[in-house]
Amino acid sequence: MKYTKGEWEARQTLCGDFEVESEVVGELVNVACAYLVPIVSADGEHSLGSVIANANLIASAPDLYEALEEAFDSLANDYPNSPLAIKVGHAIMKAKGK
Repeated sequence: MKYTKGEWEARQTLCGDFEVESEVVGELVNVACAYLVPIVSADGEHSLGSVIANANLIASAPDLYEALEEAFDSLANDYPNSPLAIKVGHAIMKAKGK
């Protein structure tokens, strides 16, 4: 699967938005072109905590994907039809866009 290699980090911009970036050959590269906007709750308040949590979740995607692949390899050998193996397999397929 192709994605921008390297350590992904969520960073707050000067405007207050959060971007996910990775350092590639000494330069910062945006890996997500999504703008993370504060979520408005039912009572009309913005939740900066949700924005930060979303940015951190996106930034952790490569690590999570790698961990899922390793878990799936182990589960597929030992428990190929287990509900957990199936769930992990579905998560990997979703990450691959399938």
